[in-house]
Amino acid sequence: VVLAQASLAQAVSSLGRSISEGHGKLQWSAMRQRCMFAWLKLMVSFIAMCFASHGAALGDKDASDDAQPKWPSMFPCPPDVLGFTSRFAKLPDGSSMHYVERVSLSRMQTSLPPLVLVHGWPDSWRSWLRVLPLLPDDRRILAIDQLGYGESSKPGDFDSYIIPSKAKQLGMFLEEVRVGPKIQLVGHSMGSFVAWQFAADRPAHVEALILIGTGTTGATPAIVAGNAQLQPLEAESYEFIRDFQYSGFVDLAAAGPWFPPTTVYESMRVPLYVWKMGTLGIMNVTTAHAERVVPKITARTVVVRGEGDALFPEADSRRLLSLLTSAESAEFVSVANTAHNVQWEALGAAAVARLIQSQFAGEVGADAGAMAAPQQLLGSGSMLAPRTLALTAAAAAAAHGMAPAALLATAGGALAALALAALVVGKDRCRRVRLGSSPPGYDRF
Repeated sequence: VVLAQASLAQAVSSLGRSISEGHGKLQWSAMRQRCMFAWLKLMVSFIAMCFASHGAALGDKDASDDAQPKWPSMFPCPPDVLGFTSRFAKLPDGSSMHYVERVSLSRMQTSLPPLVLVHGWPDSWRSWLRVLPLLPDDRRILAIDQLGYGESSKPGDFDSYIIPSKAKQLGMFLEEVRVGPKIQLVGHSMGSFVAWQFAADRPAHVEALILIGTGTTGATPAIVAGNAQLQPLEAESYEFIRDFQYSGFVDLAAAGPWFPPTTVYESMRVPLYVWKMGTLGIMNVTTAHAERVVPKITARTVVVRGEGDALFPEADSRRLLSLLTSAESAEFVSVANTAHNVQWEALGAAAVARLIQSQFAGEVGADAGAMAAPQQLLGSGSMLAPRTLALTAAAAAAAHGMAPAALLATAGGALAALALAALVVGKDRCRRVRLGSSPPGYDRF
């Protein structure tokens, strides 16, 4: 570029001298050619400089590519793919709580209370992505983003992140969206604490309760050790969040290309101060508090634990079960080949969906070997609506770790979902759930 500019300046200077000497007419053709040549050199040099700069930028990008998020093309999964609608509720304290909702798609009226799903730390409603398409269309379903997470408001005070406050926020939300008078409640991890706290505070409002990855205290050795690493951090990083979330999978390769990055993406939306205060809020839960509160729960309850759960010891989960002295029924379910995030594994999600159907439909103590009929799996009515078939195909996609849109219109996806959801359920108080017919690529669970 510098050489081209010098050539152009030389041409202009020569032209000026020629004109001043009175030879402009004789020299004009040669000067014009020299000027055009100089401009051409300038343009070529400029274009070459641009390509060189772009190449250097690409080289820098490749050098740091491993440190950057690699999001799938269809990402994150929008709620309408699963038949849900994204909404916001304004709470009395001025905060905004995001949630996704699906009304009953069934042609027949149902007496089943609404189903409310409460995610764990530091997740969002998408923590239930592999469960939602497996649920029948016979009731209203709501999955919330707790305050501080997902698209909800993110308060800056610690009191907003202690579990009793979280339970009150859930109560304000349910009143605002007019859910009730009874609900069926599912909570995972931090959300399980919120769920049992809410069920104890308002026993008349909770008909059935499923607690996944839970215990009597949040100050377990694994959580205390994790908090010691978290609190000194001054900034979040993609690598830190990715490693944390991926450690929650038993079989990351089988989880597919889209769901593991979803868990990372959702956690990256959570500010660092929420990570820190949320952890402290969980650790604020003590066994003494659980001993005072849990016996107030009257709803029939299932405590679900992944056999590989490293956050909550089995003894503590069973301790919580023993405190359910006033519950209509209490059951402990251990799910093989899953860890703390039971519903993140394809077969764990199928187990959770089957438990929701059996427990919340009043099928407690189903005979061993009993399998759900298509009407139970897909909702009431003898005919399957196109939208129901689409949701069923999405279920198969979710179970196999594919983008939901990939199987939305396939009849094969519907059949895969039926096979996946046909779970064998025993009637023992403590049972180990297994899949009746495993889909290709999976062993038993």
